[in-house]
Amino acid sequence: MKSRRNSIVRLSMVAVAAAALSLSACATEEGPGGGGAWVPAGCVAGNTTGGTVHPDIQFSGATNVRGNGTLSGNWADGNFVVSSDGSCSGLKFAAMTIVQAADQSAANSLCALLGAGTDPATATAGSGYDLPADAWACSETFFL
Repeated sequence: MKSRRNSIVRLSMVAVAAAALSLSACATEEGPGGGGAWVPAGCVAGNTTGGTVHPDIQFSGATNVRGNGTLSGNWADGNFVVSSDGSCSGLKFAAMTIVQAADQSAANSLCALLGAGTDPATATAGSGYDLPADAWACSETFFL
């Protein structure tokens, strides 16, 4: 009887350890081709260049995960104004996907794999965002 009870306890401990390992694996939130802390979580400041307002992007820190960037805004004087001052303030109203890829072809493949759009991805380099040169925005922006 004691031997059977010890076996059950050992099996239970193995099951708990396996569950803990699988949960910690989920916590990394890395998608395909994800490589750790590529861009840290936080607000990526938008700006206005050439009369175009670029909204702030609240980046989750998760690489190559659909919806890893959110856009926020506020109502002011009857108008909805996106946050573009580096604060990422206001109500989250839309999400987008930013992927890490060597070129547009690789970005397009990742975006399609994630279900984040099939139109060509847009390079963030030269856009005014403080993101690495290998950051690409997928074509899909969806409302929350």
